[in-house]
Amino acid sequence: AAGQCFLGFMLAYGFACDGAYLANRKPRGPGEAFLRVARSCMLPIIGAWVCMFAWGFMCFKLPMDGPTLLAMLTFRLAVGNGPDFLTCFPVCLLVMFALRHIMNRELSSSSLWRRYLCAALMLLAPLCLTQFVINDCTGFR
Repeated sequence: AAGQCFLGFMLAYGFACDGAYLANRKPRGPGEAFLRVARSCMLPIIGAWVCMFAWGFMCFKLPMDGPTLLAMLTFRLAVGNGPDFLTCFPVCLLVMFALRHIMNRELSSSSLWRRYLCAALMLLAPLCLTQFVINDCTGFR
């Protein structure tokens, strides 16, 4: 159920972002487009920080000191239910914003096989990332 909920949120966010940032239906300069995307990416990140601070300081009683605060701000220490979920949205938006010209060109191609190939890569590339296993993600010791 949680996976379906996540996919539903990602679909809704992607649909909203496509018209606003990726399809570029309104001609905007690169600077204005980047500022709009940056603003849209910062809101979920700020929400993730608020969620993480609430969980960490109120529920887990983490110490309120500089190293803990820095670890939480850099997402080195992600506690609670939500910060990881919220940070998925800006990551996906930034990846698609960087690839928007290629995606728009290929999805609007007159060649049917190029459109199908682009759609298949958009679906299969994230699934291929699940095959990479990180045994220890705690960093250097």
